[in-house]
Amino acid sequence: MTAKAITKLLELTGWSCAELVEAMRGPTFGLAPAPTEELVRKWEGLEALSVPVALCIRRIAAAERLMWDGRRWVSANTERMTGAEVRALRERLKWTQARLAREVGLHQPQVAHWEQAPDKPLTPLATFALRAVERQYSEGTPRVRSTTRKVLA
Repeated sequence: MTAKAITKLLELTGWSCAELVEAMRGPTFGLAPAPTEELVRKWEGLEALSVPVALCIRRIAAAERLMWDGRRWVSANTERMTGAEVRALRERLKWTQARLAREVGLHQPQVAHWEQAPDKPLTPLATFALRAVERQYSEGTPRVRSTTRKVLA
């Protein structure tokens, strides 16, 4: 996760830097040692965040129903995909189940499982990963694997 994610999260939620720091100090998302507002401002200028900081930011955003797709925060409140929609996406892309599974960092039996239950909604996380595949391939930027693997990990 890049440090730009912090700036974008603050813009999207309307939080102040102080409010983010307060959330990061709290018992649910607490970082040790607790960050200061000055430290968060320094993070905004970095190319990448450390793993503990990135995980903390992701947890805070998830509580707000937001997920980072590698370029922007996306609402996790989107309607969940069904197995039938997974099959339709895969067929639209002209992919095998194995190819779709590879693109989202899973194995073919998981895609088959989804497709065998056409009316059953997928988890929000699986929906998010598949929507990322759909969005990135429709935009002509097939750089999905690293993003979705991080999401599903």
